[in-house]
Amino acid sequence: MRRHQFIIGLMFFLGAGLPAVAASNSADAEHLHVELVIPHDQLYPGGTNRAGLYFKLEPGWHVYWQNAGDSGEPPRIHWTLPDGVTAAPLQFPAPTRLPLGPLMDYGYENEVLFPFSFQVADSAKQGPAALHAKVDWLVCREVCIPGKAELDENIQLLHAAPMPAAVSGPDQALWDRLANNLPQPLPAADTAVFQPIASSRLQAAFVSPSPQAGAKRKLNFFLKTRTFLATLRRKLSRPRRLDWFSNSRRIRTSRRVRRS
Repeated sequence: MRRHQFIIGLMFFLGAGLPAVAASNSADAEHLHVELVIPHDQLYPGGTNRAGLYFKLEPGWHVYWQNAGDSGEPPRIHWTLPDGVTAAPLQFPAPTRLPLGPLMDYGYENEVLFPFSFQVADSAKQGPAALHAKVDWLVCREVCIPGKAELDENIQLLHAAPMPAAVSGPDQALWDRLANNLPQPLPAADTAVFQPIASSRLQAAFVSPSPQAGAKRKLNFFLKTRTFLATLRRKLSRPRRLDWFSNSRRIRTSRRVRRS
């Protein structure tokens, strides 16, 4: 495992010396297309100012979730923005499991949109403005290839919402199709409880006031960070299995916990 992660890290190091793809609001790179998606090109204080980072992948290739799993790294974006404009962190849609031999990774195949938003301060200067993003990613199949691109978008900064409202651009359809795939929080009345059972497993129980709630839902359990597994590895003396339960009935085995 450590050797595998070292190889990934070395690839990123070597990739740092690769020439960046020519700057525009989109780029074609090895095994994928990457693009900035901004449904409205007018940003203003108090607005939703929605945006996204879009990847279109060749068949069989994938990019990673925020917790990539046993290997890999998620996409990252670094901004150069006008004074008074900031960008929120990328949000990560619900991933799929990507098994490869004994490894289990989490990520996205085919296409994915990572939503985020811009915040505009009242002090931001009105008029045309340029947004510049440096994007890094790791795209994998049986092998992993680091990539990067510099993306630019020209927008208008306003002091208030436009009248009439801004007209939706071609990015709106892409946004409407992909931006609603984010994981949803549990309903306020529901809870998820983690507890050890016997000496060999950790159980996650889904508790709802409605006895039928769990039976009507498809529940998938993913670890948001690797820290949780690291804690388990320190506490458990031998490999254990982490299960997801609904109303005290197991519905899905999520993954095995390995020792370092």
